[in-house]
Amino acid sequence: MQVLMIGTDRALFEKESGVRKRITEYGSLVEELHIIVFAKKSLGLQPEKISANVWIYPTNSINRWFYVLGAIKIGRSLVANSQWLITCQDPFETGLAGWRIARSLKTPLQLQIHTDFLSPYFSKGSLLNKVRVQIAKSLIPKAACIRVVSKRIKKSLVASGYTLNPLIVLPIFVDVEAIRNASVVEDLRELYPRFDSIILVVSRLEREKNIPLALSVFRKVLKKHPKAGLVIVGS
Repeated sequence: MQVLMIGTDRALFEKESGVRKRITEYGSLVEELHIIVFAKKSLGLQPEKISANVWIYPTNSINRWFYVLGAIKIGRSLVANSQWLITCQDPFETGLAGWRIARSLKTPLQLQIHTDFLSPYFSKGSLLNKVRVQIAKSLIPKAACIRVVSKRIKKSLVASGYTLNPLIVLPIFVDVEAIRNASVVEDLRELYPRFDSIILVVSRLEREKNIPLALSVFRKVLKKHPKAGLVIVGS
């Protein structure tokens, strides 16, 4: 099988990045894997073959508003027949580009959903997110299948009536053994010896993750446990 993937992770162009290593391993599962990455021309990224059967292509767009058009142009030059599978990182801009390619070349389209875009916190994040919700609602019924990363997201979709396509729950792979065997392991208790108890929050620092709720709850915790500590890790 030949697969065209459309995404936004520019760390693919970093030779030692974890995502590059992971994508290279994905390549062993298919005949060819081609990945289009949304990127501005100013970054100076170049198309590259990163393994025997994996290629990456930056859109090299003037600005973000041309990402979709750039991806469509590259995708149409790569996909030769209906035997390809197109998979998109999200049901938003990458999904829109993938759908345009799939529609014109009559290839199956898979949309991946990594965040609960039906959550009210997602729409409140920005005006762009409001537009993204509408794009997703339009594209999801047109996909051959939907991959979600959690049962919670699947439940949210089903509750909203999205049952036309196969909904596959496939979490992001985590190499637990690699983490356990890491040469450098930082102990939170060693880093923060002044705390008797530590609460760890790990998430993207986005409004939809509602970090302020954690802060609000922790304020109450401190009244009874003044030596407790809250550590927030994310980007």
